[in-house]
Amino acid sequence: SGFASIARLPFGSKVDEACIARPASAAPKERIVLYEFEACPFCRRVREALSQLDLTVEVRPCPKDAVKHRAEVDAMGDKLTFPFLVDPNTDAGKGGMYESEDICRYLYDTYGNGAEFPEGIVSTTVLTGWMPTLLRAGRGMTRYANATTHRKKDDPIEPLTLYNYEGNQFARLAREALCELELPYVLFNCGKGSPRRATLTEVA
Repeated sequence: SGFASIARLPFGSKVDEACIARPASAAPKERIVLYEFEACPFCRRVREALSQLDLTVEVRPCPKDAVKHRAEVDAMGDKLTFPFLVDPNTDAGKGGMYESEDICRYLYDTYGNGAEFPEGIVSTTVLTGWMPTLLRAGRGMTRYANATTHRKKDDPIEPLTLYNYEGNQFARLAREALCELELPYVLFNCGKGSPRRATLTEVA
């Protein structure tokens, strides 16, 4: 997992300066929802952008053989590809968005507080975006065969809580497990420089 993190440095580790200074009034009022799976390099670039923007989102994992969240995307969108982001706070985002580069640029335009878009998140994917997937041997790609299925498909599942930043090797292990178990979670990003680290210290 450590080598997987090194492969994507410096992306997803440090909060952009402009976002540290972002006023509370400019933050999303309603929770953004991201449908994705951990092993996907295009989902990864969105998670990197979210870490650098210091945004909190609800992640609904969509691994291969998922029994719940892929069906939600299928019902809302016109294709079953990932990532898929829903932002109820804007007209552009509330209907759902595909294409990782479009999502990253949208997030920076909407919540970046003037931060320059990090072109490297997009341009380096073809070179290093697949490295974490290969180094981790596809972990976070397929639903664990013995994951519990005692709930009915339409029953709500209360999301767990995860404090994280994308470049953290230990957080990756937790995200892989959550993805393979198809467990939704609220992702509180707290990269280097994030004011949220003080909250993490308090709850820990």
